[in-house]
Amino acid sequence: MRKLSRIIVPLIIDFLTRAISLTCRKRIFCEGTDQVLPAGPKDGRGRLYAFWHGRLLFSTFCFRGLGVYAVVSQSKDGEFLARVLSKWGFNHIRGSTSRGWVAVARASLTLLKQGAYIGIAPDGPRGPYHKVNSGLVRIAASTNALIVPFGCGYSRKITLHSWDRFQIPLFFSRIVIVMGKPFDYRKGSEPELETEINRLTDMADRLAAG
Repeated sequence: MRKLSRIIVPLIIDFLTRAISLTCRKRIFCEGTDQVLPAGPKDGRGRLYAFWHGRLLFSTFCFRGLGVYAVVSQSKDGEFLARVLSKWGFNHIRGSTSRGWVAVARASLTLLKQGAYIGIAPDGPRGPYHKVNSGLVRIAASTNALIVPFGCGYSRKITLHSWDRFQIPLFFSRIVIVMGKPFDYRKGSEPELETEINRLTDMADRLAAG
């Protein structure tokens, strides 16, 4: 039964997400003149895309098929997510700050030095809510990688009673992503990153609401 659920649950998530996406209007805004989308021209520098865990669903789906790497925990929920992200064309790095961190750090270090793009929810996998707790942002400093904060907002959604207040957009809603300006990590930049992701998420919410 457990093996069957590992197959069925990701299929259901994938189907529902695609169905919702087909009925929604989606817009992506970039602050400044820099092209920071993963589909944009590479400049040789790796990028770490940071967003809040509760907005994970379309923060990932909107960038499917672009060869982005995603950090996914080794938990049961992480297994479901890894299977879904594979269907969306993501490469994934398994582990988190609480389990398998050394492997994550080594893989991320190598990939960022090679100019790869990695997506991460720095308040995951278990919180605290909207607090940067991932050492991965510190790795950016040693690899010349840029950190790109962004926010995702929905005009109509369901908010789950989970630690991350996970949001699922409703059919026929508006989905907005606002990409912030990339910046170089400095020691103690975690509060700055939190502030930026919060600002961009609030902006995405306002734009989605119209």
